[in-house]
Amino acid sequence: MVNKGILGCKNLRQRINREEFWRMGIPLNLVEEKVLQLIDAGVYQIDEMSNILGLHRKLLDITIADLYVKEFITTT
Repeated sequence: MVNKGILGCKNLRQRINREEFWRMGIPLNLVEEKVLQLIDAGVYQIDEMSNILGLHRKLLDITIADLYVKEFITTT
């Protein structure tokens, strides 16, 4: 069985856009910024994000989980 992404969800959505993060003074690291950009671009699969960014999936799993816990992204 192929893992479809974090929590088995195929759709990730940002709760607020990247510009609002900057306006509110919320610091984002580079990986968080790139993950949010990919979500904006319609890339929802973690394996696809991994291939695009050239990063290990485990790092992206942790980053996406972090963004989810902080309520910066939601799943549908």
